[in-house]
Amino acid sequence: MKPFGKDSAVVVLERAMELVAEATGLDPAEVRRRNFVAADLFPYTASSGLVLDSGSYHAVLEKALAMIDYRRRRNDQQVARLAGKAIGIGIGFEMLAEGADVPASFVTAYDSATVRVDPSGHVTVLTGATSPGAATTPHSPK
Repeated sequence: MKPFGKDSAVVVLERAMELVAEATGLDPAEVRRRNFVAADLFPYTASSGLVLDSGSYHAVLEKALAMIDYRRRRNDQQVARLAGKAIGIGIGFEMLAEGADVPASFVTAYDSATVRVDPSGHVTVLTGATSPGAATTPHSPK
């Protein structure tokens, strides 16, 4: 069985994190810090029964925040709000098992693809991967 709707589930989970941050007055990054599995708790069995063997979620978040100078950007955001402008800052995480089947999980870590080449040389590639937002239909300019 392949995971269905994972993109939507991630959006819902991340929106919930933002709502928690808003309701508690905590920074969205702090809400995530408090809800990640701590490194010293691995291996960790999730409520779904999925066993997570390792993870450096805190380190990944901290590296990403440092790369974009998060504190400065949050400050710029507040200054912009006072001037009646809006600057958005988004944080999002998705965790998927990759590379092997995961027992006791709805996740499988394999996919398939079909490549078709017709006599004219036109190639069609069919995969299980989807684009959750980009339009792929060509159009003609008016």
